[in-house]
Amino acid sequence: ISENISREKEIKNVVFVGGPKSGKGEVIEELVESFGVKVVCAESLIVNSLSKKLGNIGKSDGKPDTASLLAHLRNNPGTISLDWVLDLIKTEILKHPDCVHVIDLLP
Repeated sequence: ISENISREKEIKNVVFVGGPKSGKGEVIEELVESFGVKVVCAESLIVNSLSKKLGNIGKSDGKPDTASLLAHLRNNPGTISLDWVLDLIKTEILKHPDCVHVIDLLP
């Protein structure tokens, strides 16, 4: 990858979308190794933030439990919104404003 792509100063955010087994994770790892980009994983941000927001719901051994969080979301679909998720991503990006970010939107 690093032989074919040059790092442009104008590029600040790259959004990756791909389903399971699409190879997206491997490409993101290559970008991290080759260019030192920061990865913003929407799934991790959502799970960790929801776990904090909901307290004991969705925690197993002190760690977020995705299955419990999904069950809660099925019964309470208004718990999260697109605006909330985009704000989580924005907040994470602003922690390192001078870096190029790879945004992983789907697990």
